[in-house]
Amino acid sequence: MKIFCYKILVILYLFLIFNLFIVHGQSSYNAIKKASNLSKQKNKNKKRLDEIDIKNNQPKERDFIQRNKKPFHLNKQDQVIISVLQTYKKERIQAFEQTLKLSNRLI
Repeated sequence: MKIFCYKILVILYLFLIFNLFIVHGQSSYNAIKKASNLSKQKNKNKKRLDEIDIKNNQPKERDFIQRNKKPFHLNKQDQVIISVLQTYKKERIQAFEQTLKLSNRLI
């Protein structure tokens, strides 16, 4: 009798595991399919916007958004630090170029 109960339990467990794999596999397949459809739709919309912009001879919406971004305001101390770093960067680039020129002369 115990062996019969164990067999039934094993069959039920196998059935449950099998169903879980099928359901999980189907849901992941549906999620992947939905994501690919969304990316396809996004690409279609992007192409459509580009075509509209070309037809109307207007700048693309993305360019318009980037051109109209508000400037980032810095205080005086940050501006001084940035200018010092920029000059330091320029000096380092010039020094590197000079070393390249000297190394080319030596060769």
